[in-house]
Amino acid sequence: MNRFDLIGNLAKDPKLETSQAGVPYCNVRIAVYDETSAKDDGVDYFTVTFYRKKAEDCAKCLKQGYKVRATCKVKPTVYTDKNGQKKDGTDYIGKEFELLSKKGGDTQHVGDG
Repeated sequence: MNRFDLIGNLAKDPKLETSQAGVPYCNVRIAVYDETSAKDDGVDYFTVTFYRKKAEDCAKCLKQGYKVRATCKVKPTVYTDKNGQKKDGTDYIGKEFELLSKKGGDTQHVGDG
């Protein structure tokens, strides 16, 4: 099973965009606190991409600072950096998200379907 769950705060407001093929997508930047992080501030950032209806839901429901849980599929990728070198990367494809806290304390779950 290829499943990855992230819990953290949105680092910025999601923005709904459309691919060249006409598919709506939304990149959600999640800041995750990890006391074992190599970074001084202990925060790791992940970009999760949602597509189609989920992308529209993200753009409508989520705002910077909200705490969310995102369930993702992890997809290994290879890309070429600005120096022409091939690098390994990882894409996180959003399958569902749950709003854990926002102003007012509401919780909302958006799953498959």
